[in-house]
Formats: sequence, C-alpha cells, structure tokens
Amino acid sequence: MDNDYQDMNLFDFILLCIRKLKSFFVWCLNLFCACVRLGCKYWYVMCLCVILSVLFAKFCCKPSQETFTGEATIVFPPSMKPVIEHGLQTFSINNLTSEILIYNIIDAKNDGSVDFTDKKSEVTSEDSIKFVMMDRLAIEITLPNKSDFADYEKSIASYFNGNQEYCLPAKRWRESLERKIEYINNVIENSDTFSLELFDECEILAETLASTPEVVNFQTHFLPKPNPMPNPKKKYVYSVLVALILGLSFCMAIENRKTLHEYFQRKR
Repeated sequence: MDNDYQDMNLFDFILLCIRKLKSFFVWCLNLFCACVRLGCKYWYVMCLCVILSVLFAKFCCKPSQETFTGEATIVFPPSMKPVIEHGLQTFSINNLTSEILIYNIIDAKNDGSVDFTDKKSEVTSEDSIKFVMMDRLAIEITLPNKSDFADYEKSIASYFNGNQEYCLPAKRWRESLERKIEYINNVIENSDTFSLELFDECEILAETLASTPEVVNFQTHFLPKPNPMPNPKKKYVYSVLVALILGLSFCMAIENRKTLHEYFQRKR
C-alpha cells in the first residue's frame, strides 16, 4: 500500500513538472511572438539599431584600431628607485600619452642576476626569499603605432637625464661609487697579499658604474608586439544581439508612450 502511494506521488510529481515545462514553453513562445509583432510594427526602429550596431562593430574591427605593446628594462642608481617610479607614473609627452605599467625585477637566488619580472606584484621589498632588484625596473606601454616606441623611449631618457632634480642625486651616487673604487684599488695596490674578494668587489662596482652613465639607462629596448584584435564575427554577433535588445526596448517605450507619459506626469 505504501509503495502504491509512493508511486502515485512520483507520478503526480512528473505530471506537475511536465505541466510546468509546458506552461514555460508556451510563455516563451508567446513572448517571442509578441517581440516579433512589436519589431515588425516598428521595423524602422529595429533596422536603425541593427545598422548602427553593425557600423560600430565594423569601426571596432578596423586595422587602425590595432595596438602594440612593448616592454623595456631601465637601470638607474639604486637609491633613486622611488623617485624614478614616481616620475614614470606622471610622465607624458605631447599627444603621445600612454599609461606606463611598472614592474619589479626579481633576483630569486640573490646572485645579482635577473630571474623574472614580477608582473603579478607577488614579491615585496620585505621578502627574504626572493629579492627585488633596486637598480632596475621593467616598464610596459601600449601604443597605436610601432614607430612611436622609439620616440617614447627617447623622451623618457630625456625627461630624466635632462632634469636636475634627477641628475644631481645620480651625480652624487656616481662620485661616491668612484671614490669607493679608488679606495679599493689603493688597498689592493698597497697590500702585500692579493685579495680576490676585493678585486671581485671592485669589478662589480666598475661594471655598475659603466652600466649607469646617465640617470636612466635602457638596458633593453622596447620590442613592440601586436595585441590580439577582437574576433570580427563575434563582434558582429554581439553587436546585433545588443541592437535587438535595445531596439525592442525602444519599441516597447514607443508602444507604451502614453502610459509612460502619464507615469512621469504623476511623478512631477
């Protein structure tokens, strides 16, 4: 008896689901037919929306909308890193402006060599395992033309290397480095035994000095790469779908303009 009762409940439940699905299907069909009727009644509104959406999609997929992204590495006195970062963030030249993305360069093994660029900002200066290199940064910019990158690079170099606000601290840093190299050389010359450690330190300081003759020095130059363009077919399909939704919205507003007018009159 209990099994028969359970079977009947299950059967009733299935019938209820079928009725609900049928009602939902009929509602969707009625909605579709109503939209078609409304679109046909105000066909000029629908056509205008579709035409504008196609023109918009065509404009977005034009070759002239193509952009290029380039990344370069700059080297500078380590003590000037915060100042250089701030200068890059506020930098702009004439009409050729672009947001400059700035990334730390990481020396994971603490051996003075570059291991990777921290584009996800995962490593901080307080990290005791992976070390942020304080004498260099990676910078990334996006521009509409390949030819603009060389001008942008020159302008960045001129901005820092021709500004006394940056030149004076860099000059003092170089003079301090030169004095240190001279001191180590004197120690080596006057010592009775050869010190490989002092010699290596002097070599590293000399290389550092040679690699930073200016405030900002481009260790690697911008190599522009084209950014992927949006898929034209997808762009057209999305645009037409949005146009149909907007068009139907306008048609509904026109169809119920008297009701909308009365509603806004009451609101006043």
